[in-house]
Amino acid sequence: MITPRHHLAAFALACLLATPASAKWLTYPEGLAHADSTGTLVLVEVYTDWCSYCKKLKRRVLSRDDIKSVIAKHFTPVKLDAEDDTPVAQMGDTTLTARQLARRYGATTYPTVLILSPKGQLLTKLVGYRPPKEFLDFLSSTIRVHIQDS
Repeated sequence: MITPRHHLAAFALACLLATPASAKWLTYPEGLAHADSTGTLVLVEVYTDWCSYCKKLKRRVLSRDDIKSVIAKHFTPVKLDAEDDTPVAQMGDTTLTARQLARRYGATTYPTVLILSPKGQLLTKLVGYRPPKEFLDFLSSTIRVHIQDS
């Protein structure tokens, strides 16, 4: 006999299965390695802990299901703390900290979203907070250009 409890359990399972894919945010070296093996672009969120617009981006934009789905499908997501002095990348004979890497990509305003090739070449960037629609337009434009160039 099917009880209301069974209906509730089935509904909960359906909700879990319907949740859009969400990619795991990686470190810079992990992200480049993953993007290189999958052929995806790298989306780097450059942030600082004190930045209120960085928190707003995370809360109002990056947490949305539609945006998480696009990122999971087309990008390898990476977080980069622009004030972290931990070594994260080797470029030639030079070891760069997260802070130095952010500056090397020209990220001096936060948040900045970088789009990189799987080899780490800067393709485009979005400086400052943008509302969800503008952020999605940026991602869509980036995807169109990348697919066209591929």
